[in-house]
Amino acid sequence: MWTSDGTDNGTTLIKELPVSEFEPLNGLTALQNNLIFLGPAAAGGYALWKSDGTDAGTALIREITPLGARGIVEYVEFQGSLFFAAEDPENGIGLWKTDGTETGTERLASTFPKFLQNGNRSQNQPGNELFFVGGASSNELWKTDGTVSGTVPVKAVAPTGIGTMLNGQLYFVADDGINGDELWTSDGTEAGTLLVQDLNPGPNGSSIVSLHAVNNRLLFFANDGTNGLEPWTSDGTAAGTSLLLDIRPGSISSINSNRAFAISSIERDRLYFSANDGVHGMEPWSSDGTLAGTTLLRDIQPGPRSSNAEMLVAANTLVYMYANDGIVGKEVWQSDGTTDGTQLTVDLRPGIAPMFIDDIQPSGNLLFLTGFSPVGYELFTVPINLRPSDINLDNQTVLENQPTGTTVGKLLATDPDSANEATFTLVSGTGDIDNSLFSINGNLLQTAAEFNFEVGSTRSIRVRATDPEGQAFERQLTIYIHDVNELPTLDQPAGIFATEDDAPVTITLTGISAGDNENQPLRITATSSNSTLIADPQITYVSPANTGSLTVAFAPARSGNSTITVTIEDGGPDGDLNTAYDNLSLQRTFLVDVAATRPVFTAPLGSTFQQRPLFTFTPTQFASGYQIWIGNRTTGQLPVLQLNTAEPQFQTPFDLGIGRFDTYVRSRLPGNQFGPWSLLNRFTINTRTEIGPLAQRQATARPTVTLTPLINAAKYDIWLDNRSTGQTQFVRTQVTQPEWTYNQDLPMSRYRMWARAIAGDGTAAGWSLQRDFLVVTPPQPLAPLSSTFTRVPTFSWKSIAGAISYEVTVRSAINGQIIATASGLTGTSWTPASPLPDGPCHWQVIADSTTAGFRSDWSERISFFVGGRPILTAPAGSIGTNQPLLQWKQVDSAVGYEVWVNRVYSGGQTTKVFSVTGIAANQYQLPISLLNGADYRYWVRAVSGQGEVSPWSIPLDFSVRLTSTQSTAPQTSPLPGTLAALHQQLQLLTPTITGQPQSPSPSQPQPQSSMADHRTEERPSQFSSGPANILTEPLTLPTDDNDRNRLLDDTILAVIEGLHSGVVHPKNITTT
Repeated sequence: MWTSDGTDNGTTLIKELPVSEFEPLNGLTALQNNLIFLGPAAAGGYALWKSDGTDAGTALIREITPLGARGIVEYVEFQGSLFFAAEDPENGIGLWKTDGTETGTERLASTFPKFLQNGNRSQNQPGNELFFVGGASSNELWKTDGTVSGTVPVKAVAPTGIGTMLNGQLYFVADDGINGDELWTSDGTEAGTLLVQDLNPGPNGSSIVSLHAVNNRLLFFANDGTNGLEPWTSDGTAAGTSLLLDIRPGSISSINSNRAFAISSIERDRLYFSANDGVHGMEPWSSDGTLAGTTLLRDIQPGPRSSNAEMLVAANTLVYMYANDGIVGKEVWQSDGTTDGTQLTVDLRPGIAPMFIDDIQPSGNLLFLTGFSPVGYELFTVPINLRPSDINLDNQTVLENQPTGTTVGKLLATDPDSANEATFTLVSGTGDIDNSLFSINGNLLQTAAEFNFEVGSTRSIRVRATDPEGQAFERQLTIYIHDVNELPTLDQPAGIFATEDDAPVTITLTGISAGDNENQPLRITATSSNSTLIADPQITYVSPANTGSLTVAFAPARSGNSTITVTIEDGGPDGDLNTAYDNLSLQRTFLVDVAATRPVFTAPLGSTFQQRPLFTFTPTQFASGYQIWIGNRTTGQLPVLQLNTAEPQFQTPFDLGIGRFDTYVRSRLPGNQFGPWSLLNRFTINTRTEIGPLAQRQATARPTVTLTPLINAAKYDIWLDNRSTGQTQFVRTQVTQPEWTYNQDLPMSRYRMWARAIAGDGTAAGWSLQRDFLVVTPPQPLAPLSSTFTRVPTFSWKSIAGAISYEVTVRSAINGQIIATASGLTGTSWTPASPLPDGPCHWQVIADSTTAGFRSDWSERISFFVGGRPILTAPAGSIGTNQPLLQWKQVDSAVGYEVWVNRVYSGGQTTKVFSVTGIAANQYQLPISLLNGADYRYWVRAVSGQGEVSPWSIPLDFSVRLTSTQSTAPQTSPLPGTLAALHQQLQLLTPTITGQPQSPSPSQPQPQSSMADHRTEERPSQFSSGPANILTEPLTLPTDDNDRNRLLDDTILAVIEGLHSGVVHPKNITTT
């Protein structure tokens, strides 16, 4: 089994079946989506098969033997099933049906069916019953509804097997044994099965060879015994049955009963057949069932010789046939029902030699031919040009009153040959009554006249679509004329002039109509553009009157103008005012002016930022001045101000403050009279407070914000957004003073701030302009805050809200180089991985916030000394005591301190005054009284628990400057001859001094720092310069008192130093 789409590549094997050349496949017929055929049976012979065109879908339905095995193929499709004659071994010959399945294949009756034909082959009968010839002797008319019980004989009238359906009635040829074979009809009952007419009276019959339903009539070929076999027509009654045309006059027949017939497959409006009129030979003819419509198609082989057209097959609007024109031999021809359209389809075998065709079958857009050619018995395909099947117009409406040439829409043809483009023309025929009012330009339907809806709402035309091969389709189209609504009319109203507080004014509206003689309901409305002066006017109107009235009412104590818009609307073509889509409207406008008799405020209106607003108002006629009244509703001060002004404006001489205010104004008229007060004008002063200067970077977490104070402000509203986190109203608070400091630490972030003043009655002023700032609070160092003996100290600091990480930097105080650093610290402490070198350093810490997107300020720089050198803090500069408290910063890991004090002379010379060791605290009260007016310098060094001694501190200088009230005894050296006073002072000093640990003598080397970098630092010494023998040589006293006193002071200090160093002992002091 093979399949083909008409191409070489598309012709393929479906399935190999076990058949021989003597038992080919037979009885192929389509049923729904399957092909039913006779295939091989298991025991030999034939069985019923089906195929869907695939190997897997080609299968045996049932092992029965259709009568095709005897060379007779009887089958017909009816109501979705295939009815056929078959023979099975058990029951013999009978009527069967199948739906293509084994279960749907059943035997209906034990009778040999012969299905009715219209002249060519069995037909698919319409209706609910299938008629066929049956009975033991095949002499009965039978019917079936597809069931066993519904398969019954109708009447024994010996049908010949020719029949067709027309309007639900069966027409067939039968021989009742009396009249011969004649035309009969049946409604499916025995009583309703009747002879239509005995065309050839007597037992010979009329030899009817075919029956066709054409244009709602029967068309058949019969011999009445006089005219030979000719075309007849019938409406199903005896009176309506007559000879159509004696094509070959006389008793000789024009019809060859062995020739095939074809009927148009689309409209079923024309029958094609072969006939010989005695002049042109056997040639193709066609008939529509009328005398005028029965004509020779074409004399294919001109003259008396015949083309012998046969195998007529209809496909779409064409009929194909096998004919010989005497030139190219016998080939395939086609006809569209016209002489010019009857032409050679294809010359399959060029030359005079004929192409032997034995079957022609249309399928889709291909014509399949089988026959013998020089290469053997083959399958051929010929393309079929299908005619257009429909015509449509993409728009079927046109507005009335449009000019000639207006495009109605685009014509569209439906053509099975999709590549074909149709040509459109207006043609005569059913529905062509308005063809003259239109024209076709290409595929565009255009108007050839102007249309008036009132004359007619539809137009009818008939259009033909012709494809490039000449195939055509015609259709009647209806064009709808759309009514265009005309505008209603209304005369223009005149303007109105009035004065303030006038009574309402009524005017008459005229010229009212629906327009263009239309009779539609009307509606009139009016609106005012200034509703505070004039409300929407009142309309008095009853449709369809041509006049109405409009009344304007004025608001009291108001002046100005308003535009009045009057709208007239019709009900549209549907006469319904509520369906607005088709309504039309017309508008008329006019102006109403109302003159003022009292001033009207023009400013301030609503609100203003101005503390001293400019009051303006409209001037009035005859006014010599104006009186203004201003009241403060917020404070209750009524009025705040009342005064007179000559001009229609006034500015307050002082700030009014924020809040709500009421104002009135009235005109001063001649004779010192006043006009009426204006309407109340209320406004609000919402002056913005201003945020005072605020650094963009705030190094404190609690910045103080100052605001510009405003009169009447009871409090201030603070709004702070955190822009880094996106949190609005991060702080929202109110304060009573124009200053605000947040009571908590603000996280390190970006902020945006606004503020506004709020009056005592809750009236809020405008928000200030925004102020952006950053909180960059530096971390507060906690340790170390002073020097340390620890070489790996732990640095700690106070955390900062909003900080993500911290960075610590330790630098040398000598060259500024970084000694140690760390970043990305998430905690609040850090210990260097390596020991720090000895020497002076300082450290700082900074916070970082990826959320805020910036870093804080660096913390204060903390100075410290690795190696324990103390940092002195006090005293320094001028002091008011002669027994100062020496102070220094605590040294980490220190267990004691040493102190050294020198006196500094005006020339820069220094001498030791005092030293002490073993001090546990980081301060020391000098036990001696220093000289008033003298300058001093002191040092401190620390001692660790491991005995390590730090370098001496950087010295600190101070001066003793006692006032007269602070001095308790003369501070000058004793005069010559008063050594008793010196002895007294030494007695006071010596016990205190000798009770302290001994310090190194001036000749001994001082403790050295372990840091080579600081060997050049100044260290305390006993004497920086001066006489070395001041204690052994006699004193020569200068004559000048000041010089003498200074020498005595130096002598006393030398004695004290000697006592400290052990060089001098009190017993060695003698008076000379």
